[in-house]
Amino acid sequence: MNPRSEEAARQAMAAKIAAISDHAMSTTCQRCGAPILTARPGRVAALDVNLDPTPLAPVEEVQALLEGRLTWHLVIGALGTQRITWRGTTHITAGPARHPVLRDHHCPREGTQ
Repeated sequence: MNPRSEEAARQAMAAKIAAISDHAMSTTCQRCGAPILTARPGRVAALDVNLDPTPLAPVEEVQALLEGRLTWHLVIGALGTQRITWRGTTHITAGPARHPVLRDHHCPREGTQ
């Protein structure tokens, strides 16, 4: 295989890995332009998650849950990689979160600020 083909194969493999990765990436919402984090939790999930990047206080998490939003852990690894994991009732009832808690992103309604 020539060097160009090898490099193209490496780039294609890196793109496939990134597409199925649970690593959080900073981007902007395509609808409202707000900053968000996006990830595919669970490494091989069929779910793309868009999150508000601001960590929640416990009261804000309760409010998010009452609004019907899911909450997520932002797990930051030793090398600085950010992963998203679902935060279920077991995590919530276990006590204070060990990782920052984020909520699903919802675009603001038009006419509100």
